[in-house]
Amino acid sequence: MEVKTRQKGEVLLVEIRGRVGINETPLLKQELEKLFEQEKSLVVNLASIQYIDSSCLGALITVRKELEKKGLHLRLAEPSDIVRDVLNLTKLESFFEVSETEEEALQQLRQL
Repeated sequence: MEVKTRQKGEVLLVEIRGRVGINETPLLKQELEKLFEQEKSLVVNLASIQYIDSSCLGALITVRKELEKKGLHLRLAEPSDIVRDVLNLTKLESFFEVSETEEEALQQLRQL
């Protein structure tokens, strides 16, 4: 698993690549929690995810709730087919705000 972060205006863009299973989730959660200190909304690009399990979804749920406590937002962008399947299977596609592109996610955050 690889996590890359870049800033675009008032939003942090986070790209997660590779496999994110139970072994990788603690590191992912740690990486995302570091970003809380920056007090910015997050767009998480999931285009390069090859495997995802419920532990990763649990981490993303936690991140969303923590951001909301601060009045910030989380959007998922460009979910890979496997991510989209898991979101649909777990019925979390309605819990998360999902955008087809990073740009769409940024535009939607600007409207909030």
